[in-house]
Amino acid sequence: MDVKLNDDVLTHSNESLKKSKWEVCFYHTESYNENAVQQGAIGFLKYYQESEYREETCIASVALKTEVFNQLLVNLQSKRLPSQMLFTVKELEYGALPDGDQIIWNVQDMSNAPILEVEFQFHFYF
Repeated sequence: MDVKLNDDVLTHSNESLKKSKWEVCFYHTESYNENAVQQGAIGFLKYYQESEYREETCIASVALKTEVFNQLLVNLQSKRLPSQMLFTVKELEYGALPDGDQIIWNVQDMSNAPILEVEFQFHFYF
């Protein structure tokens, strides 16, 4: 399942996560951890329920190999942010919308969804 930042992600109980806090963490390393390696993943999309200490939060944590990390770093140092990040995530399903912009994430059963791939797109305007 590919997830774009503009997709609406719903829980299994049909609650939108669009207004939740979303974070992305990139690590310059060959692999995220042994669990990720066993699942063929480069990281995890994690869900944290709202509590008295934290707002409802979704965090994508991803290991980037040197070539990808350096490409991202060069662009960031040149003050160019990615115009789009595309995550391929296991354990997510398409919702009922015909355009595929709705995604269902069963956070009860899979609060740590494996991320298989991340792609950065940079658009330059002159």
